[in-house]
Amino acid sequence: MEQIRQFGLIDTILVEFPNNIIKNFEKMVELVTNMITYCLENNFRPILVTPPSSEILNKRLFNKFLQSFLYNNINKANIQNVPFLGYMEDKRFKDYKLYINSDFLNKTRRDKFTDVLIKDLELLRYIN
Repeated sequence: MEQIRQFGLIDTILVEFPNNIIKNFEKMVELVTNMITYCLENNFRPILVTPPSSEILNKRLFNKFLQSFLYNNINKANIQNVPFLGYMEDKRFKDYKLYINSDFLNKTRRDKFTDVLIKDLELLRYIN
């Protein structure tokens, strides 16, 4: 799986991450925190979004890994409490037939996801 190779992991069942991965997470948290701060200081309205992923990918990314790798770092970075919309485990986008590979939605589903995201942003009054 690309994510495992990208981060130099053996698998996604790890309890402990290698130090270089932890340092990369810390840099990423700082970067996202700074991006949020910049947006707010310049009267932008940031929002954090995780896109949908297929059921096949979600099964390979164990909950403990996702919690440590993704959600804990989002929470650390989001000290300003900007809205977070998480679609990674959204049941509307689970079927592998909706994807061109394990990561990316096909054209039809990208359009559907965009519609869902826009409606959610309207509910949050981020857009009219």
